[in-house]
Amino acid sequence: MTTSAADFPAVTQEDVFSDQQWFADHPSRQYRLRDGWTVRRRARGVFLRTPLASDRRYPDNDERLAEFVWWAAAFPHLSPQERKALAKTAGQRTKPPGARKTLAKTG
Repeated sequence: MTTSAADFPAVTQEDVFSDQQWFADHPSRQYRLRDGWTVRRRARGVFLRTPLASDRRYPDNDERLAEFVWWAAAFPHLSPQERKALAKTAGQRTKPPGARKTLAKTG
């Protein structure tokens, strides 16, 4: 089965501003669960949104849950082990440059 952009809910300007403000208020968070979406924050204000497959409501006070749900929604065709490996690789590539230098000095 193929999907098109028409199959996904539209992202409004209000959604964008809401995510920008929410992540500004929660600087340590990289993932957010919100009305029908799971959102991953990347560098420079880039947000990757994935629609949730159901109307299920998730609490948005757990970063690990939000991360798990984002990867499951973004890559439903992968096994949990494959998603975990992909998330680990993606996390290594998105560490701030200072973290890499610190790790190199201690390693």
